[in-house]
Amino acid sequence: MYARVNTFLGSPGRFDDDLADVRDNTIPALEEVDGFHGLIILNDRASGRSVAITFWESEDDLRASEEEAARVRHDNAAGTDNTVLSVERYEVALDSTR
Repeated sequence: MYARVNTFLGSPGRFDDDLADVRDNTIPALEEVDGFHGLIILNDRASGRSVAITFWESEDDLRASEEEAARVRHDNAAGTDNTVLSVERYEVALDSTR
């Protein structure tokens, strides 16, 4: 499995609204992309930083999703007034989530 780690800076007061937007718009868009395996979002309400981690079945799926992921990331940032701080890609070496 592979992961794309997106770091955002936004307003902590908007986290709940931003999460509703992700549930309503981002997740359905990603579910249409081949190889999408899931999404985890981590929020730091003190700093306004968020980390969104998307999971992909294979490295090929991760690479093939780049264009759509960039569009979704841009739309999400524009719709929530978040700033994209970084985008990184990793191989998932260990996953103990259930």
